[in-house]
Amino acid sequence: VMDYNDNFMTKMAEEETGIDLEFYLFPAGEASQKFEMMVSANQQLPDIVFMGFSDIARANYGRNGIFIPLNEYFDKYTYFYDKAKLTDEERENIRRFGTSPDGNIYAFPAYANAYGDISMFSWFINVPWLEKVGMKMPTTTDELYAVLKAFKEKDPNGNGKPDEIPLISSNGWNGNVYYLLINSFIHYNPSYLFNVENGKLSVPVITEEYCEALRYIKKLVDEELLSPLTFTIDNAGLKAMVNLPDDQDTIVGMFCGSTVTLFDTSNKPFEYDGAPQIAGPKGVKWCPNRTPNYMYTTYITKDCKHPEVAFRFCDYWTDTRRSLITRYGEPGVHFMYRPDDPQAFDKEFPYGNPYNLDHESLHGSFSAVPTPWSNQNQAIWKVHFCCILPECVYSANASPNPVVTYYGEAKEKELPVSAHLSYIAGKSYFDKVGLIPKETVTRLIYTEEENLTIAEISSSIGSYIGESLALFCTGGLDIEKDWDTYVKTLKEIGLDLYLETAQAAYDRMYK
Repeated sequence: VMDYNDNFMTKMAEEETGIDLEFYLFPAGEASQKFEMMVSANQQLPDIVFMGFSDIARANYGRNGIFIPLNEYFDKYTYFYDKAKLTDEERENIRRFGTSPDGNIYAFPAYANAYGDISMFSWFINVPWLEKVGMKMPTTTDELYAVLKAFKEKDPNGNGKPDEIPLISSNGWNGNVYYLLINSFIHYNPSYLFNVENGKLSVPVITEEYCEALRYIKKLVDEELLSPLTFTIDNAGLKAMVNLPDDQDTIVGMFCGSTVTLFDTSNKPFEYDGAPQIAGPKGVKWCPNRTPNYMYTTYITKDCKHPEVAFRFCDYWTDTRRSLITRYGEPGVHFMYRPDDPQAFDKEFPYGNPYNLDHESLHGSFSAVPTPWSNQNQAIWKVHFCCILPECVYSANASPNPVVTYYGEAKEKELPVSAHLSYIAGKSYFDKVGLIPKETVTRLIYTEEENLTIAEISSSIGSYIGESLALFCTGGLDIEKDWDTYVKTLKEIGLDLYLETAQAAYDRMYK
């Protein structure tokens, strides 16, 4: 941000609210330390503090009277927040995840949930290769195995060389294909260790279903159907493989990752289509969804003389139009908000949603104008300040370019490759959003004592699970000989205590 004072967001807020804003900037990289020094020295604090604290730190500052509880303010003074396009479940989760163990809410929330961010994994398959080997889009683990084997053995790129890589992924955004494959056997969200059924937590990574998933992945690696580079390659390395110049033969049949980060403007993307999640031997077909961004980074301090005004200022930003401004910039300059001028909007953005979502168009960004969020600017603060952007708002964007609705349409109509990329990304998202159990464990709010109990345990367990996964799949550990030792080691690290502590936190939050 070039200047917080000479800034569109600042000027708009001051003009519309009558509040004079003064900015106190904490040093980058040392903000929390500086704030703690101010607290310890009993220095005057800003009325509103915007800073990322852990759940524990937020609760401690609240308990010690540094941040004021906002429960009563939410009951009495919300206006725009009450009008936000949130579902009852979203409202409940925003409150639940923002409530500290003492029952108080010490932060005004921000919320963002974009459709393209929901599915944790997406993968894509080379359609000309499928046609060359005479096979259809795989929908089961057996069908996937058969397709990958044909990709390896039948020279689908037609150059007479055994250079095909049937399946690969990186550890970049929406990558890590082994997690997607595991979810054809058992639900496993690598961001959250536990599953839950009827309120009782369990650990999927010590089950027979998880073991079966590892056997399947090991089989793909052993037969050179899944590249072992999957466990080590970064996004740049995978991009070099899938985004070859047009005059070079394609070598990747299927990959897991993001079209945004793995493709540029070559013609290679036209060969790929979005692939669905596949069902395992017992019909299991999950795909972990990311938890929406529940952000608790805005606090009213004990030194604020007019906390009601400060709270209403936070509430002001939850208005849909202003929430979009925090992300996209100045209306009419960086983006258009359809309710401002529906006729002009429909003329500028006549093609509807780029992902073919069934949303009434609400906003659209000018493609020729640099996005403030990604560039230095004097339009926005480049933070999610008290914004409320549920999926029905965030993803209700319209495209200034024609929208593709089937594979091959972009190439047939000589549309830009970006139109095709939007199509295959959307297709890969569609079947995976919502492929989760009725009950899932996501964010758990621990007490300080609980957090001290599990802090070291959780880190060690996460590292060991990740390391063991790669070793089991690539042969460094033997699934048949070393499985019992793997489970025993997890328990020795403290898995049972971690599970017991997590169950207590879950019960407190949900029962």
